[in-house]
Amino acid sequence: MTDAQQYARLLQLQPYPAVIIATDGEILLANEAATELLATNNLQNQNLLSLIVPEGLSKFKDYLRACSRSSQPLMGTAVIRATTNSQTCYGAVLSSGDQNTNKTLFLRFQNKRQSNVRFLSLQAKLERLNREITRRKEMQAELLKKSTFLQATLSSIAEGVLITDTQGNIDYLNPVAEKLTGWSQEEALGEPAASVFALCDEHDHVFCPLDGTQPGSNVAISGVATHLLSKHGKAVPVELNSAEISVNGVSEGVITVFHDVTVRQRMEAQLRERAARLELLDTRKNQFMTMLAHELRTPLTPISYATQAMRLSPPDAEGSQAPLGVIERQVRHIKRLVNEMLDVSRVANGKLEVEKENLDLIALATTVWDDYQQIFSDAGIHTHLSILAEDAWVNGDRDRLVQILQNLLNNALKFTPQGETIELALSVSETQAIIEVIDTGVGINNEDCADIFEPFTQAAQPLDRELGGLGIGLSLVKGMVSLHGGTASLHSEGRGKGTRVKITLPIIQAPGESQVLPEELHPVLPPCRILIIEDDEDTATAMSLLLQLKGHDVVWASDGLEGVQKATAVPPDLIICDIGLPGLDGFAVARQLRKSELTAQLPMVALSGYGETAFVKKAEQAGFNLHITKPAELADLHNAIALVTSGTTV
Repeated sequence: MTDAQQYARLLQLQPYPAVIIATDGEILLANEAATELLATNNLQNQNLLSLIVPEGLSKFKDYLRACSRSSQPLMGTAVIRATTNSQTCYGAVLSSGDQNTNKTLFLRFQNKRQSNVRFLSLQAKLERLNREITRRKEMQAELLKKSTFLQATLSSIAEGVLITDTQGNIDYLNPVAEKLTGWSQEEALGEPAASVFALCDEHDHVFCPLDGTQPGSNVAISGVATHLLSKHGKAVPVELNSAEISVNGVSEGVITVFHDVTVRQRMEAQLRERAARLELLDTRKNQFMTMLAHELRTPLTPISYATQAMRLSPPDAEGSQAPLGVIERQVRHIKRLVNEMLDVSRVANGKLEVEKENLDLIALATTVWDDYQQIFSDAGIHTHLSILAEDAWVNGDRDRLVQILQNLLNNALKFTPQGETIELALSVSETQAIIEVIDTGVGINNEDCADIFEPFTQAAQPLDRELGGLGIGLSLVKGMVSLHGGTASLHSEGRGKGTRVKITLPIIQAPGESQVLPEELHPVLPPCRILIIEDDEDTATAMSLLLQLKGHDVVWASDGLEGVQKATAVPPDLIICDIGLPGLDGFAVARQLRKSELTAQLPMVALSGYGETAFVKKAEQAGFNLHITKPAELADLHNAIALVTSGTTV
């Protein structure tokens, strides 16, 4: 195809008027639209300049010259004579020519008004496009913001997050998931879920709930507890939830959220253990209440019989004093039970106090052992004392150590039948004194040994409960030994093979001079006028009778207000006051009497069932000189009277 043919085809394809001209304006080719615009049937070989209005001819010539020199298309203006309408021209060099031919130019005409309309239309389209581009940029920015927010959220939460694609391959791991699985994000990307997220059930079967997940499977796993096998082979207990990621009904993958439940499982196990422990304690409590009722009824029965016998017997009848011995023994038994229960409570609450001093443990143990010889002899029990040390000094509370030994010997006595043997052995190591109470009695089952030092725990007994006890003696021993920095343990080969109870205590260097046990206080007192303030009539009557038998003059007030009135009306030599009084309690009585000049210096003794240190301290602050705990025996009352009347305070 020749150049002329190509140019002619180019013109015919133009929807607008177009011509090809020489640089001097000669029209070489024109399309039909140009013929119509220029209003000339035959444009070939005509000069375009002759078709331009004279007023615009010079400017149009300049435009043609500029087009011929430019390598880029130029826009200009021409006013055609036939239409007198201004046309927008778009001109460009079509061929550069040579020495024998001129350059040829391509010109396209467009009505200026149409051009403006088209321009405005194009401008509107551009504005719409610009707005759309802006909107999409804003959406992209918002999506980026949300993506960043989601990424930060997933990275910061304490849950492991794992996302798989539609083929079941890893697409995302957050830092917690990396830690739990042992895989980094870079290592895991594109790996099959079965490689990264392998689980192990209780039967050691390894599986992956995400393996082979396909679109549309509607995966939903909720609250599954299992073990995750990490990359390094460690099994971590986890709980997981999975859900399908669906967009417009099309699956895009699966998201799995999981977390380590090691701490929770440990706490749940502890709660189960605590619940079992509470259930056991509740069972022991119920057993203890049953034992307590039995143990209290047992001494009350002979007391009841003894009081009836005394009532029916003449005062001077033979054997009339025997019931008194029964009552005294059973009252001491009840008092010991109550004191042991209080001591167990104090040990459990960390309120049992010890007053330590340097003690010769051999002398103390020998004294306690000697006190029990008659009891063992009456029971038909053989005894053996084994002292395997020259000296054994400890820093401890004398009364508590005596109580420990008494409890151990009482326990051995209860479980050793007639004809068997009880042995007390004392030895020392480099740092410890070792006391063992060994019997050849009934022994104890192996399964009971571990809990025997727990409160209210006893080995199985027959229904008659011949051996008695509340199951608190050994618990009290362990608590008091611990307060001295020692240990307590028990061993038995089983039923019928005896028992060995062992305690250890830290030893100290022997002091220069030997210490001896203090002598019991037996004061001889002149008769006193004593005011008893007590709301329980039986207690007041019995106490008054005891003191009157010792030669004292006793006055009784049944409540706090009456006590204050009697004390201020005729001041006594001594006041014994209960604390739990109706209306005006014992503390208030003491405070009021201390404010009066008549009674400010009177000796006052507080009498109550509370023996805790804090309670004794409160009695001292109220103004009492001394506090004694119920039930008080005559010796307790007599010693208290001697102390306060001699000027000794709490």
